[in-house]
Amino acid sequence: MLKQNPSASAYRSALIGFGVLASLSAAVMFVWAWSQSGLSVSVAQIGAASDAYPWVKAVFWDITLFNLFVCGWFFYREKHWVRAVLCSIAFWMVGSVFLGLYVAALMLKTGSLQCVLVGKHLLQSDGRGRAGVGEVD
Repeated sequence: MLKQNPSASAYRSALIGFGVLASLSAAVMFVWAWSQSGLSVSVAQIGAASDAYPWVKAVFWDITLFNLFVCGWFFYREKHWVRAVLCSIAFWMVGSVFLGLYVAALMLKTGSLQCVLVGKHLLQSDGRGRAGVGEVD
């Protein structure tokens, strides 16, 4: 696919680089924050912090709703529900690190942002170069 459109290669490389860099920086920030707060931080302590600082609750709900949206995208995108469940579990456990690596791996595999977002099994060419829904690979 990239051989048909050589200019897409630079965009693909940039997107993959951004995904990997964002994932690594998120991992570094998570490890730093966890080490600064102590390795034995409990859910109860986080709950107590949300009472003292209302923004903690807002960030918690923002992250939770975003995670649910991304998990819904996994179920929409993946062909098999078992993969969607595994991706959802990995995403809830690792967060944006997993999501960045997942998107980068899909870009390497498919070479098409449309296939990454929608899923190859949902794309179908209608003969005019446009993609539709319905084809199973």
